[in-house]
Amino acid sequence: MNLIDEADVMRIVVFNMFRVSKSLINYQLTIP
Repeated sequence: MNLIDEADVMRIVVFNMFRVSKSLINYQLTIP
């Protein structure tokens, strides 16, 4: 049984990618 449909999975994946990319940008900005 799939409690989470594909739309929710894609939304979670996109959200995680956005969060990781934002953290990487902040990490690169903090290092000169």
